[in-house]
Formats: sequence, structure tokens, C-alpha cells
Amino acid sequence: MKFCKKCKMDHSDKKAFCDKCGMRLYPKDSLNRILIKVDEIFRNPRHNSIAIKKDKIFFLSIYYPSSKYGDNQYLNEYSAKILNFKHYWSKNWLQSHFTLSDDDLKKLKEDIQRYFLTILNDVIYFNENFAVCVVPSHEKGRQPSGIRSLAELLSLNGFIDGTQVIYRVKSVPQKADGGTRDYNVEINSLSIKHKKRIKNKRILLLDDVTTSGTSLKACKELLLNNGAKLVVPLALGETYNKFDMFGIKLWKPSLY
Repeated sequence: MKFCKKCKMDHSDKKAFCDKCGMRLYPKDSLNRILIKVDEIFRNPRHNSIAIKKDKIFFLSIYYPSSKYGDNQYLNEYSAKILNFKHYWSKNWLQSHFTLSDDDLKKLKEDIQRYFLTILNDVIYFNENFAVCVVPSHEKGRQPSGIRSLAELLSLNGFIDGTQVIYRVKSVPQKADGGTRDYNVEINSLSIKHKKRIKNKRILLLDDVTTSGTSLKACKELLLNNGAKLVVPLALGETYNKFDMFGIKLWKPSLY
């Protein structure tokens, strides 16, 4: 049996997260927990070696933009999950596409969060030696987003909370709508707060979708320049490119 430290409820061994609060479940016999090394973030040892020794971006699976690939469900099942994950936190999109009650929207958000938490649980350790940070949205400040909500859940499940560390000092055009991917524009639009949360820390840096890697690279440089010891960039999806997929894929949807 497994149990939830927050709700104090028992769950089946097959469950990874609590159905009620989304917290990670632990074996009742805590002595059976795997001992994780300080620098280990991935369950695959080869990926840990790459993260430490090479300047690489990791991603869960391929993202096929609907603007290019339409409604082809074979290509877009996982991509649709990512789109929903982005849209459920976008007030403008919700107002133009759905009329949902607060309870219905809350359930949709919880379901999609649990979906990605379960996948992450398959590929990474929830290592308490790591802080989790996020690439901020294109708007100035710290706007709510799906990826930020996921990082906040990770911080409840073992990670150090670094979700408020990176923020925009200046809005930039949204890249998905044709905004620039210029590295200098990106890094000059970002800043850091709460430096003590990342000083000499190992960081898991999350983004929802990466296409050129510009945002993840800029945020990684910013974190390292402000005292982070190691930064591991991870996106939920890398935009499909027939000729140049630069990231390291971690997970394969069962459909493929």
C-alpha cells in the first residue's frame, strides 16, 4: 500500500499520485524508498550523465502544432494535451472557446496536471536536492500558466520551490504567433528574484513547448550567472522539425 502524507489516505500500489490533492504517494514502508544521488534527476543514468557533462535540452515527446498538422489524431493526441495544458490557464482563450463552470474548469486542470505529473514520475526522480524553476510567459511579470502550476505541484512533492525566481521585466511577442526568437531580446526581457533559492542549487528548468530552445537557453544562462550549480532544461514537447530535432527525447506515448 501507498499513502498520502497530506491527506493521510491509503492508496493502491499502482497509484503514483493522490486522487484528492495530487500529492506524490509514498510506500508505507519508507525503508523501501530508493536512495537518490545528489545530481540524479533522471531515472535513466545515461541522461544524468548528459545533463551534467553536456549542454543539452531534454523534452518528453514531440509536439505537432495544430496550425501545421490539423486534426490528425495520430499525430496530435499528445500535442492536444499540451495545447489544453496551455489553454486552460489562458483567460482570453477560455472566454473565446468555452463556457465552463468554475468546478468543471478546476477538474479539467486537475486532470491535465495529473496526466503530466504521472509522465514525469516515469522519467525523473522527485529529488529534494533540486529546485524547480519555470520559463515565464511572454507577458511582463509572473503570469499564471499551466507549466507554472505543474512546477508548483512538483515543489509540493519534494522539489525546492523556485517557481517565482524567473520573471519578465518586459513583455515580448508570443513566439507561437511569429514573435522573435532572438537570444538577446529574450535574455534582456528576463530577470531574477529570490536568488537565495537557487544559490549553489541544482535546478530543473521547465517549459511547455520548445521550438528553437531560445527561452530555455536564456533562462539557463540567467540561473547559472546568478549562482545555480547545475541547470537541467526540460520541455513537455519539442516542436516537430523534419530536419533538426535538437533535444533529447525522454518518453514515448503509447499510441506511437
